[in-house]
Amino acid sequence: MGPAARLDGRRRTRPRRALPAGAAVVVLAGGIAALVLARGGGDDDPPEPLPLAGYTAASTEEYEREVAEDLSPGTPHEIPVFRYVPDGELPALGGKAPAYRVTGDPGRAEFDRLAEIFGVEGSVDDSGLGWITDTGDEILTLHTPGGWTYARMPPAGPVAARPDSTFGEPGTDDALPQPIDADEVTPLDGLPSEDEARRIALDLLERTGAETDGTEVTVSPGPTEVAVDVVPRLDGLPMPDAAMYVAIGVDGRIVNAAGTFAALDELGDYPLVDTSVALDRLNVGWAGGIPVDGGTASTVPDPGGGGAGTFEADVRELPVVDLDLVLMSVGGWDGEVYVVPAYRAVAQDGSVNQVTALPDDLIDPRDTTSG
Repeated sequence: MGPAARLDGRRRTRPRRALPAGAAVVVLAGGIAALVLARGGGDDDPPEPLPLAGYTAASTEEYEREVAEDLSPGTPHEIPVFRYVPDGELPALGGKAPAYRVTGDPGRAEFDRLAEIFGVEGSVDDSGLGWITDTGDEILTLHTPGGWTYARMPPAGPVAARPDSTFGEPGTDDALPQPIDADEVTPLDGLPSEDEARRIALDLLERTGAETDGTEVTVSPGPTEVAVDVVPRLDGLPMPDAAMYVAIGVDGRIVNAAGTFAALDELGDYPLVDTSVALDRLNVGWAGGIPVDGGTASTVPDPGGGGAGTFEADVRELPVVDLDLVLMSVGGWDGEVYVVPAYRAVAQDGSVNQVTALPDDLIDPRDTTSG
């Protein structure tokens, strides 16, 4: 899943065969409509703890040990650390939201369908973990448990014009490309407008069997292509991990695309932690950052038993300007992938982080499959 791991989904209304009673159609990871079965048991049944990997206090300790492996015992190391703080009044979050388990793997039929959509013809390599066709000009892949990518190699020809001033004298550091203002780059002729790119991307998604109604669509023009990101919603909640990416080049050609076929089993409604807990989790590394020890320094144990490595943390406050409820994909220590309620924090510097919104007693950190 993406840039790290991702699911994707989209939409448009089209005729469907009859579904079993109590089922709902959703789409994950830019792909085919997925069937979400009604959960078993009554509404009063308590939810089962989920075996999520890397989301407990013990996980923070493990993270600190990993940091210690890169530190010399007793030697200070300066590391920038941000402490998340509310920027004014943030939404009072809480309540309940559903969680899901990702099920099913795509088959060769889905790969062949993608090949037909993208017009890719060539031999198919079956690695046992998925399928790939590499023609030299185009590459199409479909991996288990369902992530797919398409890429077209750039043709020989004109490139976006860059100001000569971005390069210095050969043999000097200035010879390397320097940061430039995007407004100083001349885009290639023949790129689609934002409206055209949006239409092309959504049409592609619909052809893959995705539904596009209600999605969050972001169009980002560039000098060589126009990128379109589409974030689906499930039960009204955005799924950023399921965002599909489509890049359109000159003359409306698809340059890159990525998504995932997946199906979801609903596990029931789960209670959610509140806003203050979400901020606490951001500050103890649940979103992948370095835990902040309340001050300007933290001490981590030396894995070799030779003392402690100390890093001097340049702690800077980072205001959180928005916090909302989303769905996030998380790997489980049982080998499954789960889609769980999460809080998405948008900071003043534009960075975005997500932390699970499940309470501690509904996260089972124990790997009972080993030992």
